[in-house]
Amino acid sequence: MAEADPRMRVMMLLAERCGLRDRELQHVEFSDINWREQTLRIQGKEKWEFKVKAEEQRDIPPFNDTLATLREWRATQAGQSLILGNESHEPDRIRNWNSILRPQSSPARDTHLGATDRRDFPHS
Repeated sequence: MAEADPRMRVMMLLAERCGLRDRELQHVEFSDINWREQTLRIQGKEKWEFKVKAEEQRDIPPFNDTLATLREWRATQAGQSLILGNESHEPDRIRNWNSILRPQSSPARDTHLGATDRRDFPHS
C-alpha cells in the first residue's frame, strides 16, 4: 500500500480497515472524524442526498495509522469537506471504489469491504 498514490492510499485504508462501502467512501467528510475520541462517524448526508439505514449509522475506531494518514491527507485538501471528493468538491460518483479494489469481483460481493475481507488484500 505504501506504493499507492496518497488519494488511493486513503481510499484503501478507509475501505479495508474501516469497512466503508462504496457510497460511504463517496460521502465521508473530514467533519465525521472526532479527533479527540479517535472515531469516524458514518452517517447520512442530507446535502448530498445520501442516507444510511438507522442501524448502519455508526462510529468506527480507525487504526492509528489510518488517523495519521487522514490527518496528513486533510492538510493537502484545502477547502474540501469530503475526504475523497472530486475537483468540484462534490462526491466522486464517477469512480466505483470497490471495483478499483477488486476488479475481478462480482457487484454483489463489492457492497461491503470489511475487516474480515483482509485476506483478499495481498499487501496486508
